[in-house]
Amino acid sequence: MLELWACMGLLTVTLAAAAVWHWSVPSETRLRLERTYPMGISGPSFSERIHRWSLRLAREVPAFWSLLGRERLARTLTQAGHPYGLTVEAFYGMHILGGLAGAALGAFLYLMDILLGFGGCMLIFAVLSVAGGFLAPTFWMNRLMERRQKQIDLAVPDFLDTLAVLLEAGLAFEAALRHLADRLRNPLGEELRRFLQELEMGVPRMEAYRGLVERNSAPALRIWVEAMMQAERLGQPLTPTVTRIAADMRARRIQKAREWVGRVGPVASMLVALIIGPAVMCMLAGGLILQLLGQGLVPR
Repeated sequence: MLELWACMGLLTVTLAAAAVWHWSVPSETRLRLERTYPMGISGPSFSERIHRWSLRLAREVPAFWSLLGRERLARTLTQAGHPYGLTVEAFYGMHILGGLAGAALGAFLYLMDILLGFGGCMLIFAVLSVAGGFLAPTFWMNRLMERRQKQIDLAVPDFLDTLAVLLEAGLAFEAALRHLADRLRNPLGEELRRFLQELEMGVPRMEAYRGLVERNSAPALRIWVEAMMQAERLGQPLTPTVTRIAADMRARRIQKAREWVGRVGPVASMLVALIIGPAVMCMLAGGLILQLLGQGLVPR
């Protein structure tokens, strides 16, 4: 029986290695380029290999796409900025790849449970590894989305302050946006450059504003875009609008800082009461005991 399980484990590892090799084989075009220009074509990076394997897995199981919600995943990828050039299909393939990796780990844990006799406790970890491998891409992408939107939310107040200064100096709105977008090296700069590209392609400004809001969920960016859309509809001048929004953003940031300080105060008081207070009492008690021992009032 032991030899049978060992053979099955070896067969599983062999099949997994064969599948990885099959999915990582370079295309015929790439091989031809490498033969023609051996020094100009570098090997694919690890992220490129993951992207390629994911795409091939997604093409192998196309019916799986409808189970995860294509629109929701597309929105999540857009708000995360399409990291590593991931598409929706490649992200589906990452789910399958993670599930297969979790299944391989689960099979290994189950085999160790049988061989070493853990009493079946490793079976629970095997099932959890399969579920964790399948859901890991979703947690990872949600984390990237939240971090990117937070970076945009934090960058908007400074951007509005600079934009207001440029507009008051007499620079046109789109010229001021381009000046800032070319110098911002953060997610907000990426979104502004895409917004300006849409305007250059002939997209109406209101539609470009709506696309900017749909691609992002940062509260500060939404406030600015909605105010600009309202100014466009009512025909209000943009310079006073941007100046007012910048002042509101500064007041909002100060209010958030005050709220954060208000939340930190009770926590700091609790830490002082739980950590520093007992330590000071121990020091006082130790000093009192040493003084009593020195005076002979307490027997040794």
